[in-house]
Amino acid sequence: MRRRFIYTLIIGIIVWICILLFGQVGGSSLALMAVLAFSKKKKFDEREYQLFYKTNSFAFAFMIIVMVIINQLQNIGNILM
Repeated sequence: MRRRFIYTLIIGIIVWICILLFGQVGGSSLALMAVLAFSKKKKFDEREYQLFYKTNSFAFAFMIIVMVIINQLQNIGNILM
């Protein structure tokens, strides 16, 4: 359960970084999530669902923070020019 949580968290962060760096082409990094289909356990319990929601929240928060930083850097670049 914890291994799946960590894997999903890491892949989520990698996907967002790839999309931010490479645009549409970075979306192909979502293929890494396909590896989860080959995990042994198919039936999930409530704790695992909570971990999945927590992982998605972490990835979403990371994405927002990166977007704000990029936006602020662009604003600073526009002011300097």
